[in-house]
Amino acid sequence: MRWFPDFPGGPAGLGLLIGRVALGLIFIAQGRFYLIEKDPIMWLLGGVSSLLGFLLTLGLLTPVAGCLGVIGALMIWLTIIPDCSSSLSHSNYSLFLMGVLIVEVLLVGPGAYSIDARIFGRREIVIPRTHPYEMERSDPGSYR
Repeated sequence: MRWFPDFPGGPAGLGLLIGRVALGLIFIAQGRFYLIEKDPIMWLLGGVSSLLGFLLTLGLLTPVAGCLGVIGALMIWLTIIPDCSSSLSHSNYSLFLMGVLIVEVLLVGPGAYSIDARIFGRREIVIPRTHPYEMERSDPGSYR
């Protein structure tokens, strides 16, 4: 099963690249704010946020990173995860914009300019011109 049916290129792929990189940089900056705190739980949250940011920026395992990002953003919004002292998520507007970018990446995919597109992208399928049955009739020893 493929994650996305298509990896758009051209202007659409460039737009996805810009959105994905912007979202990844937001996660990296948020992770940095968590890493400067003194609590070990905050360090863990900062490491996870930074890792998700790098994955989104590179376009590697984008659906996994996006789903974990949605869960993390919801947990910050619902105050299940403690917020750090200086944070990008103090405003509901910033959380809303992060959510919109995450939904965009999850629904449309990472685009053609991503590592996911290189790993799981388009493949060339070669269809032989002769049918195997015709090969069997013409040369009995070649097909079996």
